[in-house]
Amino acid sequence: MHNCKSPRIAITALWGLYILKSKCQRQDINLPPRLTSLDGNPFPGCTDVRIKIDSDAFIHLNSALYSFDKKVQSSFFGNKDCSSIVFDGVEHIDRYCFSRSNVEIVAIPNHICSIKDYAFYGCNNLKEVSLNGIMEISNHIFDSCKALIRVSIPSSVKIIKEGAFADCCSIKHIAFPNSVETIEDAVFYGCSAISSIELPDSIHDISHGDSETGVFAFCKNLSVVTLNSFLPSLREFDFKCCENLSRIIVPKGDKLKYKTRVGKYYSLIVEKNERGDDLPF
Repeated sequence: MHNCKSPRIAITALWGLYILKSKCQRQDINLPPRLTSLDGNPFPGCTDVRIKIDSDAFIHLNSALYSFDKKVQSSFFGNKDCSSIVFDGVEHIDRYCFSRSNVEIVAIPNHICSIKDYAFYGCNNLKEVSLNGIMEISNHIFDSCKALIRVSIPSSVKIIKEGAFADCCSIKHIAFPNSVETIEDAVFYGCSAISSIELPDSIHDISHGDSETGVFAFCKNLSVVTLNSFLPSLREFDFKCCENLSRIIVPKGDKLKYKTRVGKYYSLIVEKNERGDDLPF
């Protein structure tokens, strides 16, 4: 005898990509009773959404969608700043949660444990972000935030993952706390306004994974990179299309270590002496 009971439903963020491509023409959305999980924001870029919730798994409050226990925020439908968002009790911000929204200023409280991949992807009006408490900055979290100019990274962060600030073409400076140990590929890809970057000595290496996009690739105004520790995985492609790069400053004694690693950019490497001054070529 067949079981004709409808299965419980989990909608993934792939649905969000479909709605995004259709320019979010769907404004009236019904969440059915058997819906248990969204697995990310399925409505990125939708700022005028009317939701009817028949599922007991979600709460719609202050222009946002939460899990019923309010520990996970899945979607945001509001405009401009996040002052109306109720972060009390929220521990996790889901994939694509604020993606394509009109947020301008975001302050993440320190009781939030994690912010998942692409959470702020394509927020073209986002200018300022203050992060607190998190241990990692996720994959492509601020990718294509064209107006972003200021990011505050807390001392709790240990890893900055792939493409975290890719194509943030307005940001001019990022300060890294000494807690950061690893940066992944394409972190600064296309950050065309940055002229100098200094990585702290706490960073032990660059993780490229399966990608060879380049950590600093297409940073067209990047002139000076200062490394305060030896990064054995640094490669020539990490500086692809850095047309104005003039110096890569490394600790005294490290220059020769890069001879077979960075190709044509080896000639730009200079060492610091013990006082921190650049040594001549």
